Amino acid sequence: MAYFEKGYPEPDYGRAAKKKPVREENFFRSAGTGKDSFVMLSETEEADSEDTEEGRGEEEGSEEASEEVREKTGEETSEETGKEPRLPRIPEESKPFMGMRQGIAYWGFSQKGESHKKNGLPCQDRCRVLVSGGDFPIIIAAIADGVGSCALSHYGAAIAVELSTAFLKEQLDACPDKKFDDREIGDLLRETMQYAYDSVRQAAEELEQLEYSFQSTLTIALYDGTALYVSHAGDDGVVALTEEGELELVTSRIKGEEASSVYPLQAGPGYWQVFKVDGYVNGFVMATDGVLDAFVRGEKEGNKVYYPFIQPAFETEQKNRREVEEVRDFYYDYMAGKEYRRTVTDDLTLVVVTNQNELDEKKFPVFDEEAWRMETREYQEKVKAALYPDQEEKREKEEEDFYGNGQGAEKKPKKDGRGLKALKGLFSRKNR
Repeated sequence: MAYFEKGYPEPDYGRAAKKKPVREENFFRSAGTGKDSFVMLSETEEADSEDTEEGRGEEEGSEEASEEVREKTGEETSEETGKEPRLPRIPEESKPFMGMRQGIAYWGFSQKGESHKKNGLPCQDRCRVLVSGGDFPIIIAAIADGVGSCALSHYGAAIAVELSTAFLKEQLDACPDKKFDDREIGDLLRETMQYAYDSVRQAAEELEQLEYSFQSTLTIALYDGTALYVSHAGDDGVVALTEEGELELVTSRIKGEEASSVYPLQAGPGYWQVFKVDGYVNGFVMATDGVLDAFVRGEKEGNKVYYPFIQPAFETEQKNRREVEEVRDFYYDYMAGKEYRRTVTDDLTLVVVTNQNELDEKKFPVFDEEAWRMETREYQEKVKAALYPDQEEKREKEEEDFYGNGQGAEKKPKKDGRGLKALKGLFSRKNR
């Protein structure tokens, strides 16, 4: 990937916010270019056009539930400040949306995780897609995940997503015929991140709350059907599918030294990534960690992608709105089901954008399921050996004694390297 600053530094991981093992949208909006005031976003304003968003309805919405959430998210008198809170209503959760513009299909949703349902807490994830331009549309997508240990992070995530996408659309719409070069887009994305950062801080001040309570991640993508630009803060992710059929996690999980810590948007510009993905991109996926960690391995395992999870989103034809909606609903229902939620309790956000004009069967990844399983077993064995070295040494000694005494000599396994060869072929390109 190409960073927009020469010698762009790797993030200096310093000020991480702690996240709970678990992890709502569109409630603040700037008036016009107004960076100085916030207003409530009504449902009629939510959809900028017929193409941009289409809801499936709210999962929850009773005033009683909102009151219960307020009690559990610190919306009573602030003990830290001693002031009466001035918080508006709990922001609505991101509704499922979908759209189609000039052959570019997009859809997405956020869902409340089982932990937050169980504890009566709000969903802290947010997502949104807007479209700028006419004959040559630019997709503007954003996701955010509120930091679990911050009581009002669902407000912060909502502000960051809502205002960053609105700001970008306003800037791009103001110059419909302008040809932006890479550096200009990089500068615009940095300005947008700063705008989101300042907006969250300003909202905290206006609502007389601690800024820390509003912390969230933020990942933004700009896509014109071939070029993908990203700005990113936190441990969410973007997985891109190139024209060569390669699938790759292009963002970094910007975490702290502790497994449960993250460097959010509020960590500042030194912890943000802004870049253009190399080459042409035929589609991409954006996901908060509740989804990302389910199909993308960790850094120690090379961030390898389990393609079968996202395969239907890329390989199912989506040439009209009905087909786009069907794919979205397939994922929505699957991730709301017991099978997925048996192992994932976090809030969930998934956004998928594909250029249907460019996708064909020769440009999809080839995935080796058996090699993936083998690699998974080997990694688990290494982790077990590292966590329980005494048990591993005991097992090796017992095996050595067994074979050393001539017992079962014919059964002793040989290390022929076939497993390694299989692993080397993982994700290799093959002709279908």
